[in-house]
Amino acid sequence: MQELTADVAHWKAKAAKLEKEKKSTPCLLETAEYNKTFEKSNFKREYERANAPEYIEELVGPLRAFIKAYLRTQKLNEEDGDIFVEELLKEAIPFPGELLSKIQCTAQRLWTSDLKLPNGRPLYSILNEVIRKDSNDEGEILQHAAVLTKAINKMCVAGRDFKLPKAVPKSEMFPTDDCVYRGAVIPKEHLDFFSFGRKYRVPNFLATSFVRKVAEGFCKDASEGSTDDAVMWIVHVDPAGRYDANKLCKHANLIVNSKFLGEKEYLFVPYSVFTVSMVYLSPNPSYHTPHIIHLQAALDNKKEPESLPLAPWS
Repeated sequence: MQELTADVAHWKAKAAKLEKEKKSTPCLLETAEYNKTFEKSNFKREYERANAPEYIEELVGPLRAFIKAYLRTQKLNEEDGDIFVEELLKEAIPFPGELLSKIQCTAQRLWTSDLKLPNGRPLYSILNEVIRKDSNDEGEILQHAAVLTKAINKMCVAGRDFKLPKAVPKSEMFPTDDCVYRGAVIPKEHLDFFSFGRKYRVPNFLATSFVRKVAEGFCKDASEGSTDDAVMWIVHVDPAGRYDANKLCKHANLIVNSKFLGEKEYLFVPYSVFTVSMVYLSPNPSYHTPHIIHLQAALDNKKEPESLPLAPWS
């Protein structure tokens, strides 16, 4: 794929023009959907209340309750949830020694599992949907989602010192290109949100890859049968993080316990902060020539305003 660049001054001028137009013309960016923030989210309330599971058995209960609550919202058979959870646990806890420890390993395997409920949805998709929806009417399911999120976040936020599998040298924990990639599709009506210089939060886990070809594959899969535009997100991280632990992104990490190690998934926690640093809008946004949106990942979510706007799409 041809590498695309743009002159920063050009995009600054374009952004200024868009801002001027926004002040005089009502648009989607002014709707209530774009006025949501992490500060006012139901997820923040439930996350602060939730206890981080220390042992596997403290995770199993919320996992089972989460799946059953989801099935109730979909008016599906709850018994299917018991079968689904049992299969998930067989896959996520392959070694008896992990039953009482190494919750990061189990949480990673749960997140990356491709097992699906009868309606075709895997756990990662359901969890992201619930977090993103942030419904106050479904408090129970959001409570369980917060516990599951804390378990996964143990790896992303606080799990950098746990023992790595032999197959993953420490030198491979940082992206070779100082950036990671995400291939997807995006509805045209959301493109205006991602204007040069905009800083925002993503209200769900954001999966990216060290490998551009992997992201291109996901972009192709998402594009097939879709009327939305193809997009390639390129997320830049501080290159100093390769040698200085203080410069590592504090809320993202490489998934090292996965049956899809070749994907080299780099996972950002929900409500991570990004700034749009460059945009190229393709005249023909297919997976061959997608829109390209460059982002700069924040170093530490906790040091960013909780009042930032939330991305309508990721």
